[in-house]
Amino acid sequence: MPIEIREFLRDNQFTEIGFGVKPCGREHCPAR
Repeated sequence: MPIEIREFLRDNQFTEIGFGVKPCGREHCPAR
């Protein structure tokens, strides 16, 4: 995917809505 999208996902942690499945350093990340 485009680098700007990768940076956006990294900065905003879309794991909240299940967009990403990689672990992140936030408490509210779902285990999928």
